[in-house]
Amino acid sequence: MATDRSHLDEAIGASLAWYDDIHAMHGIRTVVRDGLWRSTGPALPWHSIAKTLHPDLRDDAVASAVADRTDCSVADTYGTLDLSPYGFTLLFEAQWLRHPGGPSTRGPHLPEQWSVIDSADRLATWSAIHDYAGVLTEEALSHPRLTVLARYQGMDMLAGAVLNDAGPTVGLSNLWSLDGHSSDVDGALAAAHTMYPGHPVTAYAQGDELARLTQLGFVPLGPHRVWLRSGSTP
Repeated sequence: MATDRSHLDEAIGASLAWYDDIHAMHGIRTVVRDGLWRSTGPALPWHSIAKTLHPDLRDDAVASAVADRTDCSVADTYGTLDLSPYGFTLLFEAQWLRHPGGPSTRGPHLPEQWSVIDSADRLATWSAIHDYAGVLTEEALSHPRLTVLARYQGMDMLAGAVLNDAGPTVGLSNLWSLDGHSSDVDGALAAAHTMYPGHPVTAYAQGDELARLTQLGFVPLGPHRVWLRSGSTP
């Protein structure tokens, strides 16, 4: 259960801002109706076709809104739905998280080995390693609200993350690392503090990543579930 509903709403709002920006990047129209966000175009890899924006939506209403999509996933952002009677299976359950933010201890400098992706070639490498091809376009390099980060060892890209500026909060997502290397969530959080000092940072996580983020001071806010129908990806 959320410790603070306003903080939970902010975390979900940051995720919604990411969805809006990433779909706009592809020219895909989105709509919000009766507390449900929906994409009217093709599903983007690793993104749901619908996202709940209110905890009291009815299961049948959400299922009806995506009835024409045979392969899709639904982001149950408040963790209140049961879509199993409508042909969905629960893909995963995670926790929304919030870090209160803090001042940068590095001034304007990112943590050691971390840098902003600033070229099409580097973005292509980042996307290939992260299995994110077709999601981020070159527009991400100059987007006013998105920052794609990578951690390097010499010339080798070892890990990455994305920050999205959602106004009062900063969303932290797409944490990844090469096999055998830490995703360095400490460094990603420090980068967020450097670029947005004092701003709360929100995310969702499960498993080992959830444990590490809570160790770093992220506070769990409530469940986030993704429901999947017929083999698509969230």
